[in-house]
Amino acid sequence: MLMLLLGEKMPKAFIYEVRFLVGTENEYLLERVAHTGDRQALPYEADDAHWLALLSRQSSFRFLGRQGSLSICLGSPYHFGKNIR
Repeated sequence: MLMLLLGEKMPKAFIYEVRFLVGTENEYLLERVAHTGDRQALPYEADDAHWLALLSRQSSFRFLGRQGSLSICLGSPYHFGKNIR
């Protein structure tokens, strides 16, 4: 809190990212991506109950699919450009 009052930015720890693996038929990988760009693959199978449970507890994550991407940030009062306070 003090850092925010002084105008300093707090570093982002990481974000979860689900991404399509190019060159595969239909494989996705769940990774934890640090603000430095370092990636850590997580040992979950796609659509596994543990994978879905992990993502359901996050305030944000990113999905990179075959035909596009989607970033979700549930911790914000703004969703899809609308204020929902």
